[in-house]
Amino acid sequence: MRVKENHHRPPISAVPSSDKLIKAPGGYSQRAAFLVGLLLPLISIRLQGGGASTGLMERVAVVDVVLLLLVAVYLLGRGLRITLVPALYFLALVIAFGIGFMRPMPLQVESNASVAQFLALSVSLVYLIVGYNLAKSQVLLRALVLGVAAGVCWQSVIAVHDFIFPSQWFPDLMDGRVRGTFRGSGQLGTYGFSAAGILLTIGWSAMGKGWKRTFVCLMGVMALVIVVMASRRSAIISVGVWWTAFLMLGLLEARVRPYRRVLFATAIAAVVLVQAAPKIQASFFATRMTAAVASLDGGESFTERQARYAFEAAEKWVPLGVGLGRAKDILPKNEFHNAHLALAVEGGILRHGSDLEYLRSAKKSDAAYDVCSSRTGEPLAKGSAPGQPGQAPGQ
Repeated sequence: MRVKENHHRPPISAVPSSDKLIKAPGGYSQRAAFLVGLLLPLISIRLQGGGASTGLMERVAVVDVVLLLLVAVYLLGRGLRITLVPALYFLALVIAFGIGFMRPMPLQVESNASVAQFLALSVSLVYLIVGYNLAKSQVLLRALVLGVAAGVCWQSVIAVHDFIFPSQWFPDLMDGRVRGTFRGSGQLGTYGFSAAGILLTIGWSAMGKGWKRTFVCLMGVMALVIVVMASRRSAIISVGVWWTAFLMLGLLEARVRPYRRVLFATAIAAVVLVQAAPKIQASFFATRMTAAVASLDGGESFTERQARYAFEAAEKWVPLGVGLGRAKDILPKNEFHNAHLALAVEGGILRHGSDLEYLRSAKKSDAAYDVCSSRTGEPLAKGSAPGQPGQAPGQ
């Protein structure tokens, strides 16, 4: 006897689809995803710029509260996917925190720095997990992208004002560059680089045709401008290499109208730069780039000196690291400007390896990388983007 099939029965799935979260009461999931992107620049609002923060409350951001709301929505919908790799990451954090916390600390501020950095890195792990899950839902991904575009829009107003007018709303410690609402220009540069990655790649493919895609792409270009205004040399070089690679690879699809528009806009920008060459050569940015090239030629660049100090003190941090918040044991006067090196020195080989392994496991989700990168100021996978890795994520 033939059994009648039930075509209306939904397929059995061990892990619910993330799209089911869209039906959460009040649309909280979409609103929270939008707010996460919108509020990413609100890591720390200070009228006076400063170095690495050491207090716990200085790490608390409005966007963290929204993130927890989004996690709650995910948990209610039973759709949050967590693999074994995040567990390895968290284990490495616990070990690094324990080592740093139990080391002799003559100053109480150092103890607070270890606690604050552990909590900040733990929250950054949550950002990475949420970004990985967001990428599995087109609706939530679009909400995140629109939020990031809106965040770049209001952040660019501050950056342009402070770049043009002498009376800056958020003064930077160094004349000639801006920091926006971040603690330093390095964080602003990392934010701009990461936001551009979201908007110009994921935004283009996820938004579809219409005004939303146009707005997202324009804000992506504006994010690249923010990188220049922040005057972060490695980020600007990375943007130039990225744009050149895009133009060269795009020759395979040279007949596509959007590519021709980008090529035309690039040609106009090149003409303008050539005309303004005398002014550019006398600018603060050109002075910094010239100094960087000269230091590389002499083999005494800041990054090279940091690497030499770290490797000369390898017996102090290999293989378990010196502990979270204890990078000053290796480099007393400055924070590390190399993210990979800072991770290895403070967290050890396990921490550094777990970072790379987790990003490798989430390689299909650029949103996971970009959201975490913009939040932490530590570009882990794409290299060369700037930041101040010695400052704990979330400053």
